[in-house]
Amino acid sequence: MAEGTRRYQWIRTEMAVPNARFGQTSKAWGNFRQALQQPDANNYLWQRYGDFLLSQQLYKNLLWEMPEQNPDTGVQLRRLLAMRALGQERAALQTQLQSQLAQARLAEDLSQLTDGARFTLDVLDNATAALDLAQQLGAFAKPQN
Repeated sequence: MAEGTRRYQWIRTEMAVPNARFGQTSKAWGNFRQALQQPDANNYLWQRYGDFLLSQQLYKNLLWEMPEQNPDTGVQLRRLLAMRALGQERAALQTQLQSQLAQARLAEDLSQLTDGARFTLDVLDNATAALDLAQQLGAFAKPQN
């Protein structure tokens, strides 16, 4: 993907997120659609778009639009949350994500902490463990003296 296309996709995604947060749904739709029209949508875009669809309770749209074969943990977590909301069978995907998150912890891959905390809270319903993961993320985000 060309640098200009990648930048345009990122800008449109970054515009859509606050639109969604501030209830500007039609603007969020427009920005997400423009970002998704670019070739090779990236995982960041898919994750933010998935969060938007979840917040709008558009679970079927999420499952229909988001790439099923995408190996990204964050993308698959959003698919799992939509499946859960629809009451669909999700045991295989849940097991896959648990394995991916466990492997990331063993590899000390900090990029998975946020998704791990969300998985632990929203899927496993374990608030205490999710809080521990979130606090780990906060500890890594603090500037070191």
